[in-house]
Amino acid sequence: MSNAVQEDREDRIARRVTARIMPLLCAAVFVSFLDRANIGVVAESLQADLHLSAEAFGFAVGIFYLGYVFLQVPSNVALHRFGGRTWIARIVISFGLVSILSAFVQEAWHFYVARAILGAAEAGLIPGVLLYITYWYPRRVRSRPYSVYQLTEPVALGVGSIVTALLLAGFNSVGTESSWRWVFVAEGLLAVAVGVAIIAALPDRPAKARWLSEGDRAYLAGRVELDLAEPDEEVASLGEGRKLLKALTSGSAWYLSLMFFCVIVGFWTITYYLPQIVADDFGSGEVASGLISAIPWTVSLGAILAVGRSTRVFGHRRAHLVGCLFAAALGLCTAASADNGWIALLAVCVSCAGLEAAFPLFYQYQTEMFFGIMAAAVLALVNSVGNIGGFFGPYVYGALTDVTGDGRAGLLLMGSLLVIAAGMALFIERLPAFRSTSATGRAEPVVREKLPPARGSCRS
Repeated sequence: MSNAVQEDREDRIARRVTARIMPLLCAAVFVSFLDRANIGVVAESLQADLHLSAEAFGFAVGIFYLGYVFLQVPSNVALHRFGGRTWIARIVISFGLVSILSAFVQEAWHFYVARAILGAAEAGLIPGVLLYITYWYPRRVRSRPYSVYQLTEPVALGVGSIVTALLLAGFNSVGTESSWRWVFVAEGLLAVAVGVAIIAALPDRPAKARWLSEGDRAYLAGRVELDLAEPDEEVASLGEGRKLLKALTSGSAWYLSLMFFCVIVGFWTITYYLPQIVADDFGSGEVASGLISAIPWTVSLGAILAVGRSTRVFGHRRAHLVGCLFAAALGLCTAASADNGWIALLAVCVSCAGLEAAFPLFYQYQTEMFFGIMAAAVLALVNSVGNIGGFFGPYVYGALTDVTGDGRAGLLLMGSLLVIAAGMALFIERLPAFRSTSATGRAEPVVREKLPPARGSCRS
């Protein structure tokens, strides 16, 4: 089979796979971000009811990551062994139920416990989805589902802000309980429904995809198995325990983890505090702030598509990654120094766009360096260490806000960490894991799309 015919077949199968599995995976990610980030929109009334200071609220936001961080690796190893359908559904149903129960907290410490349990329940979803995608797509076409996946985050954060704001307003007249409690119940029920749908419709592997022809199932399973096989014969001969140890002690894995930490600090600080930043700059209420907060995430959709297209056409993936991270850092630093609300909002739009567009590029690098159970462990490790920033960022931002009276110092700190991440991205292709896979021919070169000839061109 010629390369052109093989690529055409891979592209056709990939489109069919995307249409069948990505909506469910994206729905799982959507409800996870909705359940995790909705407290940013309901913060004002929640803080008033539970008597939380800015620092205490930041602690409540951050304690989510206590269980989330430590259970990522065990969760992803379990997914690798038991299959994606059951494990991903288990995660989604679990955090949906915890979200519902969070509506009944009465004291600050109740809320801290609920957030910690929510983090434990949600642990493993994101690295699990990233790993599950590698079971379905050959490396050559893997950038596309990662871009589709990444589109879910800004949609969840943008549409989620609007949905949460509207629910908050709509439940104001329901019963005597605060409307934020009803928001937790409604969004938790949505997560449970998504989990049930995943059990019903998501296959574990291509061999079980009844909606593919027998020939396409066999072809896809063979191509994916070839891509996921460990290219180093010495490593391939190790038992699973030694492979896990090798993965978790890899210098390349820890480099990626520290880089991701610097990125995630800024990302989750924006996510949780954007509605409050908007309220401070525009003097708006909870509902209006939630609606305005959707703007940066909407802008991010275009950035993800544009950067993904640009890397496929022009190559230079590392340069795109560095540029996105520098743009994100510049946006946060500009927002910190802006005296005008609209300028600050524009700067946050730039920062969110840079962050969201950088993630798919970063995920591609991870999945090109490790294979099999080592990939499962490293994806989870990077997500675990990185998401310690989900605790560090909001907590430090809240503490600095209490001390200084505004969030400028916090935004400058987060912007500085993004500069460090951009600097680390400059050397990502010098990591031993990347260079070893490049030497064996397993690091997939960027597939460039041909540009159509310009109108008026002399080409025939």
